[in-house]
Amino acid sequence: MRFSRGLLCISKICHNSALQHNNNAHNVTVKRQLFGFGQGTREQRVMEYAEKRLIGFTAQQMFDVVNNVAAYPQFVPYCKKADVRKVSDYVLEAELQIGFPPIHERYDSKVTALKPYVIRSVCTEGRLFHVLDTTWRFQPLPDNPKCCTLYYSVEFEFRSLIHARLAHMFFDQIVRTMVKAFLKRAEKLYGNPAIGYENMQPEVLAYKG
Repeated sequence: MRFSRGLLCISKICHNSALQHNNNAHNVTVKRQLFGFGQGTREQRVMEYAEKRLIGFTAQQMFDVVNNVAAYPQFVPYCKKADVRKVSDYVLEAELQIGFPPIHERYDSKVTALKPYVIRSVCTEGRLFHVLDTTWRFQPLPDNPKCCTLYYSVEFEFRSLIHARLAHMFFDQIVRTMVKAFLKRAEKLYGNPAIGYENMQPEVLAYKG
C-alpha cells in the first residue's frame, strides 16, 4: 500500500514537472515572438506599398522637392535629421535619422536621380532595415504641362521581427501621409496645384502591411 502511494506521488511530481516545463517553454516562445529574439520569416518582415496618381505640379517641380534630401527634416514625417553628401550630378549619399515611437534609428541611403523623371533611394547600411527601397517616377503630360503622373513605391524589410511588428502599427499612417507631405511641400514652394486635391486621389497598385 505504501509502495503504491509512493508510486502515485512520484507520478504526480513528474506530471507537474512536465507541465511546468511545457509552460516555461511556452512562455519563452511567446517572449521570443513578442520581443523579436527570433528573426521570423522574410514574409513577416516585409511591407510594401505602390500607387499611381495624377498631381497638379510639373515633373520638374516634384523632382526638385523629392531630390532635396537635406530639407526632409522640415516636412517628411518621422525624419528627424539628414546629412547629405553629393557624389555626382546623379548620386547623393545621405545619413538619415528617423523616429516613430518606440523606434529611433539612423541609416545610410544612396539616392540616384535622373532629372526630372526618376529618383530612387536605397538603404545601404543600418541596423534597422535589411531593405528600404523607395522609387519616385514622374511622367510629364504634354497635353497638360502643369501636371504630371506620379508613380510611387516603397518596400521595407526589417532586420528584426519586433521592428516589423511595431512598424506594422504605423504602416497605414505612413503610407497615407508620405506622398501628401511632398505635395504640401510643393504647394508651399510653388503655390496652389493646377488641380484640386480631390482630383489627386491615389490608385493603389500594391499593398502589404
